[in-house]
Amino acid sequence: ALAESRLRKEWSELHRHQPSNCCAWPISGDLMLWEATVMGVRDTPYYLGVFSLRFKFSRNYPFDAPRVNFTTKIYHCNIDFDGYICWDLLSTRWTAVQKVASILHAVCELMRQPNIDDPCDEAMAALYRDDRDAYNNNAINWTLRYAMAPSVN
Repeated sequence: ALAESRLRKEWSELHRHQPSNCCAWPISGDLMLWEATVMGVRDTPYYLGVFSLRFKFSRNYPFDAPRVNFTTKIYHCNIDFDGYICWDLLSTRWTAVQKVASILHAVCELMRQPNIDDPCDEAMAALYRDDRDAYNNNAINWTLRYAMAPSVN
């Protein structure tokens, strides 16, 4: 019940203070499963993309981190092919002070600045380090292919 009351409170806060480039909400009335949308951050290869994420909370939230994964394909050295984020924030550095809003903010920061010291994909991290243009071109191509909202005429 603690998890649900905490999530209800977070949802209400998010609703009142909507961050400009993202939003999150429970799916189909299940407070333990949320969907989130993050707009690609300006000055990154993800700009203009729209990325969906899934948050799965345990009954032990906020003491246990939610499982967070991108459901939109994204080319990023800290995100694996199933969309899971390799990230100490959601494992060893997790504290009950974190919230959905702080995770979303951190996701945007990670999109802006990959952590090449702790990648899911070593080859991608090496490309980011050694040939930033090639990395960015791959990321732009994936964004165009997988993360563009259909144009509305």
